Amino acid sequence: MSISMRPYQEAAIQDVRASISRQIKAGKTPSLILTAPTGSGKTAMASFMTQSHVAKGGTVYFVCHRKELIDQTSSTFERVGIEHGLIASGYAANRRRPVQICSVGTLVNRLDDVAVPSLVIWDECHHVGAKTWATIRERWSKSVHVGLTATPQRLDGKGLGSWFNELVLGPTVSDLIENGFLSSYEIYAPVTPVAFHKRAGDFVKSEMEAALGKGEIMGGIVEQWTKRAKGLKTIGFAVSVKHSLSIVEAFKEAGIRAAHLDAQSAPWARRATLQSFARGDVEVLFNVDLFGEGFDLAANSGMDVTVESVILARPTASLGLHLQQVGRALRPKAQPAIILDHAGNTVRHGFPDDIRLWSLEDYDVDEKAPPTKVCPACFAVVRPHIMVCPHCGHVWKPSEGRKLVEVDGDLVKLDRSGKRDTEAESRTHLAHLKRIEIQRGLPSGWADRTLSEWIARSAVRSSRQTG
Repeated sequence: MSISMRPYQEAAIQDVRASISRQIKAGKTPSLILTAPTGSGKTAMASFMTQSHVAKGGTVYFVCHRKELIDQTSSTFERVGIEHGLIASGYAANRRRPVQICSVGTLVNRLDDVAVPSLVIWDECHHVGAKTWATIRERWSKSVHVGLTATPQRLDGKGLGSWFNELVLGPTVSDLIENGFLSSYEIYAPVTPVAFHKRAGDFVKSEMEAALGKGEIMGGIVEQWTKRAKGLKTIGFAVSVKHSLSIVEAFKEAGIRAAHLDAQSAPWARRATLQSFARGDVEVLFNVDLFGEGFDLAANSGMDVTVESVILARPTASLGLHLQQVGRALRPKAQPAIILDHAGNTVRHGFPDDIRLWSLEDYDVDEKAPPTKVCPACFAVVRPHIMVCPHCGHVWKPSEGRKLVEVDGDLVKLDRSGKRDTEAESRTHLAHLKRIEIQRGLPSGWADRTLSEWIARSAVRSSRQTG
């Protein structure tokens, strides 16, 4: 069965091929990352690459780091007619097939028993620095390596250039929203971010649970959902199982059908709950560390399901985790996605469609996100240059400057100046576009023209919002 590609997916595949050819000509063993947003169809692109490579006589190993991703990738490959074996604990092996879907934990213990593939595709490749991944990568140093991720960053700030030679840039979230491949969105943030200590790169769970596990906060989550997202299929992200169950109980006490899942939920219970959610029998489905990287609700439930709203109740220092969470609601639909941010993650990390300059180099883990501001009337999060809230009509006064907000004894500075550094923003966009211009061999000046068109479209959108 041939796999149909969207135009931006075809362009990304062409860029991957160009990168491989370029590295071979330079005498290198090709290794690259294809980065594309959550919801852009990276598994579909991987399926296309796999099918094409096998047709030329190659062998492909698709490496995953979670059991849930093994199952759903297998379902995707089956759906498009790619016969494959499985290298994972608890699965029957079929080593004769040229395509294998592998669990990284099982594969690392069977390297002496499996053939070396000609192409390795790494799912969620920002984990590649982990010891097990690095061991496989080193043993298969002569294979072509293609990594897939929406966010090519590690929590510790170490770049991925030690494992991959090039970074291939797929479409941006802004591109996909503009062309109808992802949904527009509205973000509401009724709380001010609280500072937490970090452990292993992310916030300490016990501190988050203590801060966010209070009854009035639970009630606020239910109240805001009832006001902003009632009737919408909603996924929620909690800090811990205890925290998630408490929120679910608050919803149930309000007469709202809610349920909980986590990575330890039995497979049959998980599937049944997901199907109840898909049918609408469950309105709000909270989870802990399950609906994150690459998790496909439709594939795991066996039913079509479009998430219309997300509740962020789990603060995170990880930009990648934040984008994965909000991306759950950005699949295309008629109405904007509703994002209820009770964790302060939008202030920490910016909007889903901010332009981000991905790189294989090390980066500053404390780098500040693009500024945002919150409407004091309706809690909508908007860009700082907006002076009339597009959701409730609140007008910011020019005198409304910076102020300190006190939350549980912690002072958090919010920038509410309303000033937009358009010159710096343009430089950021232009740098990103020039990388694409060079990467794709586009005519000189393409980046400048594209930026001019982007600024013009942004001006039209802003005038609609403020008009």
